[in-house]
Amino acid sequence: MAFSAHEPEGLRGPQFDGAWVDELGCPAVDKGSNQPNVFLDPKSSESFLPRHSDGRRDELIQHQYLRALHGYWSNPNRHPRLHGFVRGYLVPEVGDARRALQPLMLAYGFDAIERDGQVVFRMRTGESDAALSEPDLAVSEDLEARLIETRGPEAEQAGRVRLRFFEADWDHETVAEESVLPDEQTHAVSETDVALSLTRAEGRQIAERWLAEARLARDSERFALPPSRHLALSASPWPGSVAIYNSPVDGDYALNALFAARAVIGRLETPLFAAPSGRIDRGAPVQVRLFSGALSSITDAAFLSGGNLLAVGEGTPGGWELFQARDATMAGPRRWRLSHRLRGRFGTDGVMPDVWPAGSLVVRLDARVRQIDLAAGARRIARHYRIGPALRPYDDPAYVHRVEAFDGIGLRPYAPAHLRVAAEAGGLRAAWVRRTRIDGDDWSLAEVPLGEETEAYRVRVIRDGTILREATVSGPRWDYGAAALSGDLSGGPVTLRVAQLSARFGDGPEARLDLPVG
Repeated sequence: MAFSAHEPEGLRGPQFDGAWVDELGCPAVDKGSNQPNVFLDPKSSESFLPRHSDGRRDELIQHQYLRALHGYWSNPNRHPRLHGFVRGYLVPEVGDARRALQPLMLAYGFDAIERDGQVVFRMRTGESDAALSEPDLAVSEDLEARLIETRGPEAEQAGRVRLRFFEADWDHETVAEESVLPDEQTHAVSETDVALSLTRAEGRQIAERWLAEARLARDSERFALPPSRHLALSASPWPGSVAIYNSPVDGDYALNALFAARAVIGRLETPLFAAPSGRIDRGAPVQVRLFSGALSSITDAAFLSGGNLLAVGEGTPGGWELFQARDATMAGPRRWRLSHRLRGRFGTDGVMPDVWPAGSLVVRLDARVRQIDLAAGARRIARHYRIGPALRPYDDPAYVHRVEAFDGIGLRPYAPAHLRVAAEAGGLRAAWVRRTRIDGDDWSLAEVPLGEETEAYRVRVIRDGTILREATVSGPRWDYGAAALSGDLSGGPVTLRVAQLSARFGDGPEARLDLPVG
């Protein structure tokens, strides 16, 4: 909320009894931001200049101060490498961008350069971008030595510069400012006109900077650099669609699938530790470096609807955990930090390790990632696959050959939930809640669909990897008799493990519960 000094009554009333009003201000003088809210006014007790100010008029510092407070840091589109204040600028004729920008570049001291295929702007700050020593230089046939230094003749350097411009304070009349080197003895003048609206102080500063740059530009250096140790690969056109051929033997391949776009794939740069499934994981962000593509944050509604689904794993067909990340924050080139996560999605909590180490693969699961065709009878059988550009035959050297066997993880039952035990007739009764991989999100149902031909579970009692007891039950409970319990615990603590069985897949991941002695 903003208030005007012309309406002081607007600040009166009971509604402002608890109000806190902050004043923001900056004098439009040299180094005004050193001491905001002071100004030259004989009637004010704070009528003095900011610290270290010489009193020159400077509207730019006032403009920059207010812009930084109100909008600069919240607007990522502002260029952080340029600064300056343009009161007015006239483009005298229609032309290319270079011709229009040249007067601004000369007046405000910045350059246009190419970086990574884009034109960027940099101020002439005098700061060093890189330090080179003689061993860093290369020997070139075009140069007599590794480093050649040259100084231009004194006679070619102008010692007096005159700049014509439109004066901002006097109806934009054409005026001139001049700068002369202290040791200048000639009357030769270098004159330049710019279609810019400037104050006289700004015009004089530009002329002084031009003189200093001209004196420094007398010295030049020539040298050669060795080839870069970095190699960039590209292709034009890009291969486009990728084809997957498969066969039970290394020959007689048939087309399995076509993929029109490449997936978003990367690797963990920080470890991802285990976390409970079904609850928001608010742990530290995990950093991912992508090979290509990008990630983005999503809304809570999209997050709870399954958005931003990713897979993390070691690269084997069955070793993947699925998780979601609501927030994806860019941390650098191709680097993203993922936070506010949902772990172990779609039953993969049963295969979640204690930690996914740095270097683990990460794949974004979207429309670009599809299942290949796999017949039910081909599951768990090694098959030959050739993957490469769709426009080339499968025996082309560009194709990659892999031999893989897939289990059909989509058919794998989920691990039971809420495994508990309670005392029952001297023994224990174990109970759990069934989970389903099919239509399990309908909260209006009294019980989720079975998802399997029959309901069956395998119960095991294990100590140190040895199976002490095993049973198959048809419901979500199992009685651990008193005699069996006493005999098993006599040798030390045991672990109770329960897995749901599938007629098509077999046993799924296990729910586990440690049973201590006593």
